[in-house]
Amino acid sequence: MKVAIVIPSALNSYMFDFVLSYSQALQYLQTHIEDLPFEITHLEEIRPKKQFPIDANRNYAAARILEEGFDTSIWLDADQTFPINTLFRLLNNRQYPIISGIYHVKAKPFYPVMFYERPDSDFTFFKPIIEYPNDEFFYADMIGMGCVKIDRCVFEDIAKSYKDDEKIEFFRYGLNPVTIEYIKEDDDDRRKKDAAIHAKYAIRDVSEDVFFCRLIREKTDYKIVIDPKIQSGHITSWLIDKDLSDGFYNQTMAILEERNPESHKYIKENICRAEPIKKQD
Repeated sequence: MKVAIVIPSALNSYMFDFVLSYSQALQYLQTHIEDLPFEITHLEEIRPKKQFPIDANRNYAAARILEEGFDTSIWLDADQTFPINTLFRLLNNRQYPIISGIYHVKAKPFYPVMFYERPDSDFTFFKPIIEYPNDEFFYADMIGMGCVKIDRCVFEDIAKSYKDDEKIEFFRYGLNPVTIEYIKEDDDDRRKKDAAIHAKYAIRDVSEDVFFCRLIREKTDYKIVIDPKIQSGHITSWLIDKDLSDGFYNQTMAILEERNPESHKYIKENICRAEPIKKQD
């Protein structure tokens, strides 16, 4: 089994916390490598050139995986920390071709970077999965690429969907179709002006992982599986992790329950929840 560990980065160096966390996870994998259900015949890091834009970084890595015959790959972002058993745990499960850990956005309300699609919208928006089982796998429609295992077959099936004369593209930093129509009447003038600027100048502000996740849904039969036991930290001026996210959410909901019980009840009844994967899946 050939395994690639992909570490794309737009930075000129890697953060210390990432290097330490990754080194410990790699050492743990090497220590427990004989416990995997397969033999790793080749393990290689792919670190795309830093001067590339991030979607080019990822496309380069995906191309290497296909061209050089890697069987599976683990994608790690360089602004994260990981549980020590992350690499081992992602590789140890061979049932699902796509398995992601969980990390959180760097700004309030610190929700997890995993989403369900909203097909009721003119443009497909995503809503973050806030509540989920802590000990069982579950599905998501969209994830970030910060901590995820992707088997070769996923890239192969996407590549097959392109015509022979088309260039194969897995990741693309995209255009947000935000226009004045998507802005509420009571939004401030700055937001309305920004929406008009985005619409007029085609500013690309939809991350490349959205493009990739849509390809998975549209071009393959695979599903994105979340492993909630892999809780990664997101490095900023402080560490964004599950504890911070849960604390902010619980505090906010407690205040809302006291001040506006009806809104609290509505949110609790309609919040986005994930269900465990049924055993037969």
